[in-house]
Amino acid sequence: MATLDTGQGWVVGDPSRVLLAIGSGISQYNIDQITTCMNQLGTIDPTAVASVRTLLDDWDTANTTLQTSSVNNDGSVKYLSKADVLEWELAPGQESFSIYTEFQRINRLLNQYFSFCPISTNTHYTNTVSLIRS
Repeated sequence: MATLDTGQGWVVGDPSRVLLAIGSGISQYNIDQITTCMNQLGTIDPTAVASVRTLLDDWDTANTTLQTSSVNNDGSVKYLSKADVLEWELAPGQESFSIYTEFQRINRLLNQYFSFCPISTNTHYTNTVSLIRS
């Protein structure tokens, strides 16, 4: 069982957050795998830890925004878009486009940070071997 090196800036719970953000399942195997990769990333590039943690916070914010949308009287979901002081309701079909675009951006960047790590996601296998040299 891998132990997360919190001395690098990681926080307990980060492995599960990474797995959720990249679209991978939560299992003991996946948690051990991503924990090992997170420790390696912290050794390879210590500044990447803060960047990954920021991406995880962005993912949490996008997820909260998606979950806490306003509901109209007829049961439909209302999303508001703001620009400076203007605010308007978006047309059907555009409601959550920007939130899903944000999810895709975060997913792409996390997969780039962990490209050296074999992580199985729902849509593809990120990499097949670790590229760390001994």
